[in-house]
Amino acid sequence: MPLCFRRATIVPAGFSRHLPGVALFLVLAWLFLAASTGAAAQTVSDGWTQPTMVVESYGTIAGSGMALTGDNYGNLHLFYPNVAEEGLVPSIDYTIWNGSEWSQPNDIIVGTMVAFPMVALDAAGLAHLIWLDGGARLQYSSAPIAEARSAQAWKQPKTFGYAMGAAGIAINEEGEIYVAYADFETQRAILLTKSADGGTNWSDPILIAEVSRANVAPNGVQIAIDGSGRLHVVWTEWILPSGAKSV
Repeated sequence: MPLCFRRATIVPAGFSRHLPGVALFLVLAWLFLAASTGAAAQTVSDGWTQPTMVVESYGTIAGSGMALTGDNYGNLHLFYPNVAEEGLVPSIDYTIWNGSEWSQPNDIIVGTMVAFPMVALDAAGLAHLIWLDGGARLQYSSAPIAEARSAQAWKQPKTFGYAMGAAGIAINEEGEIYVAYADFETQRAILLTKSADGGTNWSDPILIAEVSRANVAPNGVQIAIDGSGRLHVVWTEWILPSGAKSV
């Protein structure tokens, strides 16, 4: 499955020019949706480049989400799960856009199963990466973003929770890392945990929300921190068949 890429300079009123990564992620999602649904062709807005192939693989690419972020130097950093062919080990792969082309992808995290990578950059240029492994374990690792392409630059992965689906990560101005996720055990709770020492230690998770409807399970949690330091969390709720569990 190929990954495609488009870009444009979008500066809505009141927004910073450092937001193209958000737009790119949405366009990537739109491209895959249009391809899978066979939607009728529509006029492409002015300013967008033609789609560019990022990578093509005989494995399954981005079936379980991908993470895109930008740095202060105009580079884009893409992390995606690559479920390889039989006999090969799945991995989280990384590629960087330097303003003119994407680099050759490199596997930076290798495991029995990898899914739902999410990444956040701190003020010091450190990339903080979380993902889900085959045992529903939340994993964390970090590396200087300038060295992100080297597997050796990434710290030994650390388990810090058990989640259903994608978790969200955000970092405040003090460098504290927050992760919000759907609790694997209860399959109803949204939990929040924090690390104040660069991911070495994590606080006991606190309950911030719980689904109230029967036969509904939370998933796809995202978190953001606004300019005043206030945390905001969103998630999806899956309606389950009667009597069924979400996993």
